[in-house]
Amino acid sequence: MEQLQNLLIRWQNDWKNTKSKNKTERTTLLTAREKDICKLLALGHTNLEIAEKLSISQRTVETHRTNIMTKLGLKSRAELVKFAMDHGLLNLT
Repeated sequence: MEQLQNLLIRWQNDWKNTKSKNKTERTTLLTAREKDICKLLALGHTNLEIAEKLSISQRTVETHRTNIMTKLGLKSRAELVKFAMDHGLLNLT
């Protein structure tokens, strides 16, 4: 987990200057709960861990993840991590 966070910090610093001017535009597509789940997914939490942390079912987390990926046009968790970093959903520093 620590290695993942260190890698995310490094990527975030590398991409700091390449952020979109309209970085909040795409995040407005997401509900507050979807943003929470997006952040937790990007931090490497499993669906079960997220479900337990937010007191919801694992299936609900899976549904939110599907909705997030569809709304944002993402195809992988790696794309979700990059999106979260580029749009300020991760505060690693």
